[in-house]
Amino acid sequence: AENLAKEVTVGIASKKSNVIALNIQTPDIEYGKDLLNEIVTKYNERGVEEKSLKGRRTSKFLTERIVLLEADLESSEAIIEEYKRNNGIVDVSSEASYQLSKKGVLEDKLLRAETDFEIIKITREFVSNPDNAYSMIATSPGSVSVQSAITAYNQMILKRMELERNAKVENVALQALTRQIDASRENIIESLKNAYETAKQTLNDLRAEMSQVSGRLDKIPKQEREYLSLRRQQEIKQQLYLFLLKQLEESDLMIANSVPKGIIVDEA
Repeated sequence: AENLAKEVTVGIASKKSNVIALNIQTPDIEYGKDLLNEIVTKYNERGVEEKSLKGRRTSKFLTERIVLLEADLESSEAIIEEYKRNNGIVDVSSEASYQLSKKGVLEDKLLRAETDFEIIKITREFVSNPDNAYSMIATSPGSVSVQSAITAYNQMILKRMELERNAKVENVALQALTRQIDASRENIIESLKNAYETAKQTLNDLRAEMSQVSGRLDKIPKQEREYLSLRRQQEIKQQLYLFLLKQLEESDLMIANSVPKGIIVDEA
């Protein structure tokens, strides 16, 4: 090897030149040619191997990071799904829109329920008052059956008023009608009691549902911040994952397309 180093000389045409010249002093021309060509071949093989080694190291690093990111992405997706499941939401913006719409519907139902409840309440108070025993019932709750009973009751009251103008107190028809009115009033009072309890329960249910919806709406800003933070972290990992995949592809391509460092201009 020492003799070879002495025999082979390397020259550069100029400082700006990328071309080097290899020379060897030997009486055997063919030997000299083969030797110089072999030196160039080994030089290029070494260059390709060094480049490939660097590429393989890069590929190994990228592959390891990609595997870790794949696990992180799966974990992120699981965390998001668990968050949505625990909070009972599909999509935060859709959830807000849905809850607002639901609240509007509930407000309408609650208004009607409160109105019906008050009508039943004042009707019940009126009918239960002995001073109003033979007076027409001016209010009529939403219940169809109670409305029908009150309509029939008012017709009997009108008929009794007519009889009272023309008949004496002991009039048989008047007394019979009075008994019929009394019985009808008791039935109406019982029906109003049932309607009152039903309306009260409906009102309580709607108020509870409204409270739940309002609570959901109050939580949405906080949930939205938390959800967006989770989603943003996932998107960052996704972008990094795609970037590393691209880098790995480029690294593999570089290894596959490794070319000799030196190009023979004038073969020995």
